[in-house]
Amino acid sequence: MAPQLGFYGMPGILDMPTASALPDGEFATTLGHFNGNTRITLAFQMAPRLTGSFRYAAIADLDDTGLGGALFDRSFDLHWSVWDESGWRPALAIGLRDIVGTGVYSSEYIVVSKTFAERFRGTIGLGWGRLAGRGSFGNPIGRWAIRPDVDLGSGGTFAANQWFRGDMAVFGGLEYQATERLSLQVEYSPDLYVRERDGTFSLNSPFNFALTYRFNKTASVQAAYMYGNSLGVSLNLAFNPKRGPFGSGTERAPPAVVARPDRQNRPDLWTPVWADVAEFRAKIEADVAELLEKQDLTLVGFEISAQHVRVSFRNDRYRQTAQAIGRVARVLSARMPASVQTFEILPLADDVSTSVIKMDRSDIEHLEYAFDGTDGMRRAADISDAGQVDMPRPIAGAYPRFTWRLAPYNRVSLFDPSNPLIYDVGIQLSGTYRLAPGLSVYGAVRQKLTGNLNKSRLVRPYPQGAPPIVRSDSYEFNQFSDLTIERLTANYLFRPGENLYGRISVGLLERMYGGVSTELLWKVPGRRWALGVDVNHVKKRAYEQNLDLQDYEVTTGHLSAYFDLPKGYQFQVDAGRFLAADIGARFTVAREFRNGWRIGAFATLTNVGFEEFGEGSFDKGVILSVPLDWLRGKPTRRNVVRTLRPILRDGGARLNVRNRLYPLVRGRSDPKLTEGWGRFWQ
Repeated sequence: MAPQLGFYGMPGILDMPTASALPDGEFATTLGHFNGNTRITLAFQMAPRLTGSFRYAAIADLDDTGLGGALFDRSFDLHWSVWDESGWRPALAIGLRDIVGTGVYSSEYIVVSKTFAERFRGTIGLGWGRLAGRGSFGNPIGRWAIRPDVDLGSGGTFAANQWFRGDMAVFGGLEYQATERLSLQVEYSPDLYVRERDGTFSLNSPFNFALTYRFNKTASVQAAYMYGNSLGVSLNLAFNPKRGPFGSGTERAPPAVVARPDRQNRPDLWTPVWADVAEFRAKIEADVAELLEKQDLTLVGFEISAQHVRVSFRNDRYRQTAQAIGRVARVLSARMPASVQTFEILPLADDVSTSVIKMDRSDIEHLEYAFDGTDGMRRAADISDAGQVDMPRPIAGAYPRFTWRLAPYNRVSLFDPSNPLIYDVGIQLSGTYRLAPGLSVYGAVRQKLTGNLNKSRLVRPYPQGAPPIVRSDSYEFNQFSDLTIERLTANYLFRPGENLYGRISVGLLERMYGGVSTELLWKVPGRRWALGVDVNHVKKRAYEQNLDLQDYEVTTGHLSAYFDLPKGYQFQVDAGRFLAADIGARFTVAREFRNGWRIGAFATLTNVGFEEFGEGSFDKGVILSVPLDWLRGKPTRRNVVRTLRPILRDGGARLNVRNRLYPLVRGRSDPKLTEGWGRFWQ
């Protein structure tokens, strides 16, 4: 039986959890409502046995602010599948609900589930906290018999000393797969909804009943009769980032490799006398630039000799750099004279060299249709750092060069403490003027067309002793709908030495701050870790987002460590001084799939105490990055990135610089380059 998502958006029957787990990498969203309770949950199978979720709930007549209306609550869950079913052994899972929140849903559970006769699945478990209401009994572990009262204040802290403490109760249920699409559920819930019953919620029975209809692998709907007096409905959407809707993509086929004629039959074509003719070399350069442009690639540098060619190029199209390298190699095979035997290809990161890929032309000719052509080509290619390699001469027209883009934009705030969706929509005009290798000017202006971000909640008053206001006045920036300058920066990216990358940015660095930002990155090809440091001196911009600046200024900077672990897992630590002059560190854990999907979470702890930080207690959130090529099927390196925070405050706030070095360099050097080598021939 397929795992079912309950009203909490996690593996469950309705309100009660099961021991099931989603397929590895699965991403699911659930919208459920009954009797004044609305829950929106985003769940992700982070590892084969670990499920995590972020929940946004609206609970009628449970407003803790005293302003009336609903309580908008944010919470996080974790569900650990200890083991799966096997023979007579049931599946076993342990879970925590609302581990970092206000504690409205705070509870823990141990649960087992077993499938019988292929169509029945039974579940029974022990629950604590909210799951220990009806029929509760004492904890057999003496020192855990009392569940301490914890003052969660404005939420956001870990109340670990409550976990699995206090009385506990039994819950359970049964699921029946009636047909391939239709299933039935019944459960017994010990949850008494004590806090909600102070409002409009009423509870007449501990039993819940439901019918679930699954339209396909992606969508299902659940209709329920809850707690003896109310109807409920839940819509579930699930998909796996590993599987794109367009398979391998809908991009145009690459050009064919053009093999050279046999040297013994046509020795005249192998003579290198052409290398001394400047006009002939110029014609080859122009042809290569034209052919690469047809592949949506930009030739930047080109040098050719009798037996060797070196090219640098810019790839703004293909997500996997290896796919772009493969297309460059095919173009070179079609246009290089027969005597040219060695190809050196340098993919650029914003005009800065990263790696140099050296190939023997004969390998390209022989391996295109070989059984192990992809692996064979990777073994044959030599990948090394390009820091000490002479860059090929820029082609005519490479510098200076101006490119621009006019496109719609949206600025969305999901799950705000006062509203589940606030947004602005408008038009953005952006442009890049490349003056010389690594030196450019970037600007972007925006015109809002419609939206309600100006009605987002103003986070005031501030707690006593709170840090300086550096982010929580974003409300003020949202009040202006006239033409605004999003960014205006001069940038210089360079290679100060082998395995080193540098960046200097000056100007309006982001929406709220302008100044000077510097960065240095050390990354050795092939190693799964890198180190970086950034130092910035900035002033806050005017709320109108023009060229003016406010009085507040600060020097901020971090030491950063990046770790790329197997199977797409990433870990990052940024330790240093934040925008409010607070000292601490941000910890980020993420998982990235080869198609570009990236889902992660972060937490920032600084010397700003929980009380001084205010609502939320410390900065934390979920990061979701969706590749546009996964959605459209057409190649592009663009992503839709959303950061979901319980609330935006001032502690732990970091500068949002556009072109940080590690994301630029990572995909164009090993090991990431090799991991995407499967698309070399595509």
